[in-house]
Amino acid sequence: MTRQAPNILVVQADQMTARALSLYGHALVRTPHLERLAERGTVFENAYCNFPLCVPSRMSMLAGRYANAIAMWDNAIEMPASVPTLAHYLRDRDYHTVLCGKMHFIGPDQLHGFNERITTDIYPSNFAWTPDWIAGERYRPTGINMRAVVDAGVCVRGMQIDYDEEVEFAGVQKLHDLARFNRDRPFLLRVSFTHPHSPFITTRRYWDLYDHDAVDMPEVPAVDVERMDVMSRWLYHAHGGDLHDVTDAHVRNARHVPAHLRTSIRHRRPAAGVQVVDDILGWQRREYRERGVAPGAHQPVPRPRVLEINRPVAHAVAQRERVTTRKQRR
Repeated sequence: MTRQAPNILVVQADQMTARALSLYGHALVRTPHLERLAERGTVFENAYCNFPLCVPSRMSMLAGRYANAIAMWDNAIEMPASVPTLAHYLRDRDYHTVLCGKMHFIGPDQLHGFNERITTDIYPSNFAWTPDWIAGERYRPTGINMRAVVDAGVCVRGMQIDYDEEVEFAGVQKLHDLARFNRDRPFLLRVSFTHPHSPFITTRRYWDLYDHDAVDMPEVPAVDVERMDVMSRWLYHAHGGDLHDVTDAHVRNARHVPAHLRTSIRHRRPAAGVQVVDDILGWQRREYRERGVAPGAHQPVPRPRVLEINRPVAHAVAQRERVTTRKQRR
């Protein structure tokens, strides 16, 4: 490992589509920290999520392989500990690798190559969500339903808020610790948040940032269940789409916070939930600049590398480089 190996910070959000970001043209959502990162770095114009479910998508990203190549199909399937991940590769290059926040690992291996994990997960690591394909499309092991949309709006506190604040604190504290006690090795710190994933609730501070009447409604209208393709129909029933009467008012409330509406095929455009992630990113970038240290030296890193990952995918790398499928922002 050379003395020039960069420290790497990965910030990951959950279900934050690129179309919800101002740097991709959304007229309402304000994300100044992401904008500044994009101006300094490289914005991916054509990058796609490899799977439309949490666990397979995350494992595909971590392993650098298609979900079908590692037999990842649902949210209760275990990725074998023998599958090499980004953390394994970087540890082999003498990196100290740290996981902070949500990763939704299933099974006993809760590290998958990371040297350490400094927070617990927010979702179960057992096999309780295993689907029963024989039971049919109405089998719902997760218990999820459309109350996340019906009850969308302002709250004082919520589990998602509690969790992300803990992840934010632990991630920043780890940056301090790495700067003080890990000065002779490069590091990878992956900080993964659950926002703007459902439930679609936020505090008054973020709700009031946006004019409720200005929140855009879905571009694609709801599709009748009888006209849905097989996959969409299974998802409709698996997520309890027929258990609640979802009105336009509910939809607008959900899109005012973060919107991922599963009652039909819709474009996701979160508002307040994206702002939460942007604020967190701004704080962590500031701490990273102030605390980053060059591996093998006791000097500040003049310009650490920051990698921002969203799902489906909006990537920005704070280091200009020429790549065939990327569009450089000048």
